[in-house]
Amino acid sequence: MHMPDHLLSPTEAIVGGVAAAALIAVAVVKTKKSATSNTLPMMGVMAAFVFAAQMINYAIPGVGCSGHMLGGILLASVLGPWAGFLALSAVVAVQAIFFADGGMMALGMNILNMAAIGCLVAYPLVFRKLLGESRNPWRTIVASVVACTVATTLGAAAVVVENGVAGAGSALPFGEFLGAMLPAHLAIGAIEGVITGGLLWAISAANATALDYNKEGGKVALHKPAATMIAFAIGALLLGFGVSRFASSAPDGLEWSMEQTSEN
Repeated sequence: MHMPDHLLSPTEAIVGGVAAAALIAVAVVKTKKSATSNTLPMMGVMAAFVFAAQMINYAIPGVGCSGHMLGGILLASVLGPWAGFLALSAVVAVQAIFFADGGMMALGMNILNMAAIGCLVAYPLVFRKLLGESRNPWRTIVASVVACTVATTLGAAAVVVENGVAGAGSALPFGEFLGAMLPAHLAIGAIEGVITGGLLWAISAANATALDYNKEGGKVALHKPAATMIAFAIGALLLGFGVSRFASSAPDGLEWSMEQTSEN
């Protein structure tokens, strides 16, 4: 769902950049206030894991496209919403700057669509509300599926809306573009939700406790942070150097949707 530059107008790019920069500034202040000795190392390890996970596109059966994790719900769960937003913003920025995955002009909007919606909207308003006080593993998975689906589809809808006001020269037909984006990203988000729920279940097992959320920081209370960091560091290495070679070669949800809309 990394938006290329040509889907945006210069004005939108400026607005997106300013809004993303403002949120990042707020996130830095809030993260500093609640930071512990484990915060920065955990942010680095989790960002590396999500970066590696985003390299692996999984095929969407019966659709012809592929998708990958956004990681907002996972990062917000482990790091807290503001630190998770910072970590995912860094991932999106690195992808744009060094790998041309998403345009530089569109970087601000991509941070809003991928990081802000997941960490600052879907996590507190959907995941935490659905989870409530329950620490049942199955409820965690259900909350993850719903929250990831909401985050992904809201981000996809935002791309369509942003393109719709970009101007006649670059805008795709709104209805057709939305009709392609939403079904594809509903499926992509649901699959991410299953993966996220499974990872949170694994974190619970690794810490030898049911998931326990710190109400003030809004994140999982890790009783064994070092073990969790090591596990995710190993996971990042395995994903980056092993599993990534098996990634689907099908176009991702945005590319597929653009192709479908252009053909129509």
